[in-house]
Amino acid sequence: MVGVIITIVLVAAAAYAVTQTGGVITLAFIAALLLLAYRRLSLLAYTLTFTVVLLSYTLLGTMSGTASVWKGVLWTLLGLLWLLNVRPLRKSLITRPFMRTYLKLLPAMSQTEKEALEAGKAPRVVLRATHQGALDYCKLADLKKHAIDLA
Repeated sequence: MVGVIITIVLVAAAAYAVTQTGGVITLAFIAALLLLAYRRLSLLAYTLTFTVVLLSYTLLGTMSGTASVWKGVLWTLLGLLWLLNVRPLRKSLITRPFMRTYLKLLPAMSQTEKEALEAGKAPRVVLRATHQGALDYCKLADLKKHAIDLA
């Protein structure tokens, strides 16, 4: 991880000597984004990498009025990204509202499905292939009762 960050910073510094800073930092940002996504690294790894990239952009970039406003916006967004690394905050602000909305969109169990389950005529299931989320809608004992692979 540290090697990746050092490599990105060194490539950005070398390219700075040859081209404009904004373009190099943009390329470093895109390269970092692709590399981190490819390696499926954590949110903390993304945040640390983007902190290094933004810090290098701030130190090596121009100081014009427009650039300063843009840097302020980027630093604000980075601050919000750091806040998302706090798990309880992320759960309360993003995960819970999303899941609440998502669960409202899911269809409820129909009366026919309930009657079939109560009568013991529910469809057979392959328990090993059943998603864990099924336990949100029915009991494990009911799944085991109708499992094909446990019989």
